[in-house]
Amino acid sequence: MRVLHHLHLITRQNPYYYLSTVQRKTAPDIDTGASSDLPGTCQEAFRFIAIAMCSVPQGETGAAMIAHILALDIAGNPFDWISPEDAVLYYAAGKVAWELGERNQVFRGGYSRAGVQSRITVKPIIAIAGSEIMARMLRADLPLGNQNHLLFKRDRYTCAYCGNRFAHKDLSRDHVLAQRRGGKDTWMNCVTSCRDCNQEKADKLVDSFRPLLFVPYIPCRAEHYLLSGRNVLADQHEYLAARLPRHSRLLS
Repeated sequence: MRVLHHLHLITRQNPYYYLSTVQRKTAPDIDTGASSDLPGTCQEAFRFIAIAMCSVPQGETGAAMIAHILALDIAGNPFDWISPEDAVLYYAAGKVAWELGERNQVFRGGYSRAGVQSRITVKPIIAIAGSEIMARMLRADLPLGNQNHLLFKRDRYTCAYCGNRFAHKDLSRDHVLAQRRGGKDTWMNCVTSCRDCNQEKADKLVDSFRPLLFVPYIPCRAEHYLLSGRNVLADQHEYLAARLPRHSRLLS
């Protein structure tokens, strides 16, 4: 994982760092410089990334590129949305344990002396072999965030007090127990509210205003990644939706 992080920093900070080297040499001859003390598999990953980051990814004929890859731990728990380019790092280093999805995105590298072009095919869902970093991430609390889009998606853009649906711009975050009364900015103390209801409620207790039409809850990990994902593919949506609890509003 430390090696992957090193590769990630180099290629993300300057993806054309090896451009002149790649243009001069074929894949087996690329000089990996400081990486010469890395294990063989990691050296191969380094060689491929040096080429692949200078190439254009290709999707299936007539298909749009994959915007994000759903990365899982070895047990199938989601832990991040990553870019296809970052997924290539895991593929090239042999860290992908299994994969799912019908859509493909292909990264092509340089040519070997035998005239064979290197390539890596990335799937929409990949499970990555064990990592202590992943385990720590899975134990971390899932953030509510400060921009409200996750909260509004959880509540289906519906005001918890009047029950009407609104556009994003007409909604606000309401603290069930007002922060002035010691309420926390957490999933369990926040609901979606239209601006009129929020202004009318102010810092009143719910009992002194209107009853909640639905109760707040903490999204499970699968729901969190559905809420936070953009341009989620059908395969990714199906995988995450199958892991939603019955109380999830995304099922209604």
